[in-house]
Amino acid sequence: MVCLIGLASPALVSHGEGVSSQSVLTRLAFMLPGPGWTALVLVAFLAAVTSTMDSSINVGSLTLTRDLYQRFLRPNASNASLLLVSRLATVLVALPAVAVALRFQDILHILWLSADIYACTMFV
Repeated sequence: MVCLIGLASPALVSHGEGVSSQSVLTRLAFMLPGPGWTALVLVAFLAAVTSTMDSSINVGSLTLTRDLYQRFLRPNASNASLLLVSRLATVLVALPAVAVALRFQDILHILWLSADIYACTMFV
């Protein structure tokens, strides 16, 4: 579902002429009938973005730890070794994630990028 929403979002956001994705949250806030609905939708949107980014970091760390380290480099690795490599892999994957977040200040762009990564991963 995250993949489908992320892949469909650019078409939904660019519905109007000259609408940038940065103004989507503002437009959404004005379209909703009350401040309660606005708060609920914005919290849900931010939770979805945060969850998607967190899941991308976790999937990257798990791939480096299990698929690369345990499967190819050390098949008989101990749990302590896997834990250490998992922590290092999380930091290693988080560094490009921070770079992406600093490079693309638009939160919707980050959500689309993360959804594209998910879609490509699921496709493979």
